[in-house]
Amino acid sequence: MFSFVGAADPKTAGALDSILGCRPDVIGNLKRAMQVKAADSDQVDAWRAGIGRRQVLLAASTHAGEEALALDALDRVRRGGGGKPLLVIAPRHPERGGEIVSLSEARGMKTQRRSADASVPAASCDVLVADTLGEMMFWFEVADGVFLGGASVDGIGGHNPMEPAQVHRRVFCGPYGYNFRDTFDALERCGAVVIGHGASELATFWGACLRDGAHAHADWAAVTAYLAESRAAMTVTVGAVCAMLREAQADA
Repeated sequence: MFSFVGAADPKTAGALDSILGCRPDVIGNLKRAMQVKAADSDQVDAWRAGIGRRQVLLAASTHAGEEALALDALDRVRRGGGGKPLLVIAPRHPERGGEIVSLSEARGMKTQRRSADASVPAASCDVLVADTLGEMMFWFEVADGVFLGGASVDGIGGHNPMEPAQVHRRVFCGPYGYNFRDTFDALERCGAVVIGHGASELATFWGACLRDGAHAHADWAAVTAYLAESRAAMTVTVGAVCAMLREAQADA
């Protein structure tokens, strides 16, 4: 017997109703409610200073097949007159770092693996494979253009776009983000998420980011309002848990 059941969305509430025989309240998604901790600004500034005036493209939380897409898009950006930006690939599973280094080097890209060399990449470096844990917010904050993986290959379901949104980074995502569909749709309406297909569309998105800035073309006031609304789920959940604890203490 559950003392409290809350659903992330109406679809989940309907599914729980069919299992439990009663429809729970829709309180919102706790993944959306989490407030991320920003990266250390001094470290971000020092790293950006270390690469000089060079711009940075990020492929975040990627899976097999998405790194090749990002490398194809990088090549298109460069051939299209986008200069020589550094591509940072931060795979969802760091143990794939060696595989991604080989993929990049096979294309003639000078590649650095962060788990082996944490120094700031030299000007000659084309690709930095960030096969480490706990640094994703750092990469979001140094990036001039973000591709969020997990939704450009089917079967993963996408990853949470709220983290880059909280530091005002627009993201390009593929069409298969069904695990975060309501979030993708809401942020797409604000301009903070761009849904697209393939390397050509990613290159177009990255080119616009390099030209106009990672913050451009989004209604960040609307995003902030959406983030605040999403955090209500945390307030409701904490309130319910506290009420249950009080009842348990009273019955003890």
